[in-house]
Amino acid sequence: MSISLTIEPRQSYLYLIATGNFDLYAAQNSFRKIFSAVAQHSLPKVLIDLRPLEGNMSTMDRFSLAEFVSSERFEHEGTVAVRLAVVGKHPIVEPQRFGETVARNRGVNVCVMTDIDDALEWLDISAANESSGGDVQ
Repeated sequence: MSISLTIEPRQSYLYLIATGNFDLYAAQNSFRKIFSAVAQHSLPKVLIDLRPLEGNMSTMDRFSLAEFVSSERFEHEGTVAVRLAVVGKHPIVEPQRFGETVARNRGVNVCVMTDIDDALEWLDISAANESSGGDVQ
C-alpha cells in the first residue's frame, strides 16, 4: 500500500492530490511533504484532494493521523499558519468527521468535506481568479 502525492503551487494556495491506497505511515509521510511544501512556497492555504485515494481508515487510523498532523504542524509553526481543506469521498471521509474533530481539538485549522467547491469557498479562494495551474476539478 502506498500513496502518491502530487504538489502543485497555485496562485494563492497549494493544491495536492493523493492517489493510491490509504496507509497510515504513507499518509504521515505525505503530511511531512505537505508542510515542507507550505514552508517552501509560503502558501498557507492548502487544498488536499483525496478523492482518488482508495481504501479504508479505521477509527484509530483517523485518531493517529490527526494527532500526527497536529504535532507536524507545530514542527513548522515558525513558517506560516496553515489552513487545510481536505476533500474526499466515503469511506476515506466519514460522516462524523472524527479525524477533523481530533485535529481541530489540537489546534489544526482544518475542514474535511466532500465537495471541492465547498473546499475552495472555505479557503476563501475563487477558482476563476486562480490563473496558474488551471481549474481544480
